[in-house]
Amino acid sequence: PQAFGFGLVKGTSLLFRAFVYAVLDFNTRIASSMLLGLSDACHRIDTYTGYPVAKTFYQDIAQGASGVVVGTYSSYLSNSIDDRVSPMHSYDVQGWSGILPGVLAGMLGLVLKPLRGFTQGFVNTTTTLRDGIQHDTQAYVMRMRPPRYIDPRTHLLTSYSYVHASGEDIKYGIVQARHEDYVGHIMSAERHGCLLVTKHRVLSLQVHLHPHHSVTYTISWEVLSDDLIVVAYCSPETIVLYHKPSDIADLAVPTQVITLPPTQALSVYYMLQQMTPTRLNQTDRSQLNVHFVDKCR
Repeated sequence: PQAFGFGLVKGTSLLFRAFVYAVLDFNTRIASSMLLGLSDACHRIDTYTGYPVAKTFYQDIAQGASGVVVGTYSSYLSNSIDDRVSPMHSYDVQGWSGILPGVLAGMLGLVLKPLRGFTQGFVNTTTTLRDGIQHDTQAYVMRMRPPRYIDPRTHLLTSYSYVHASGEDIKYGIVQARHEDYVGHIMSAERHGCLLVTKHRVLSLQVHLHPHHSVTYTISWEVLSDDLIVVAYCSPETIVLYHKPSDIADLAVPTQVITLPPTQALSVYYMLQQMTPTRLNQTDRSQLNVHFVDKCR
């Protein structure tokens, strides 16, 4: 009971600290986004009025309070927002019509500059508190398992894998294998190839790289699970697939040789053992009628 109570108190405190961290982090992100917009607006006002950009919270308040006067005077001396001219030329070209835009710019500065200062102070405070909690939280809380999702096909809770996700993307690009269950794939950067294994077929793909990092795949050869006869693991780097000929009158048994590094070849050998017959050829046991030969043992 004592250990249970200690664990309950510790877990509750960690959960509360994580909640506080999440709230602070959320508010910090929102306030930081607002601060970026306010800073850009204040910078445009300073560019228009010719007043130096504020660096601190107190300068923001001072500039906002004096914004009306500064805006009026600067607008009177300005021919346009980005083109500064002499006072005499500004009077000759623009005259008294520049007073009203200057007053509006000063009023905007009177509101936006103090608001920017308060937002900056809020962001600094929440960032400091968040960073103080984050150090302790990360020391006690860590992810012990990968993120998971519900597989839309099997409706089972499945761990997310980058390799599995990239293999699903490759399989979706192949029309013949698009609706089959993914087993695994092996990429060969040296040969610009890919070996894709699904539940009902094994495909050797040629990888074509295009500009803008786009990739397409073409089928070099394909063997259905129903056509497999023997899978021979001949050497640590070689797997030979014996399959039925496409022509019934052909007496020779076609073969497909897979050459990969030892670790990848062993993975492919285990992938091939997970293949199953198609629905048309499934029996009660739904086992693949293929003889696997491991000559490396």
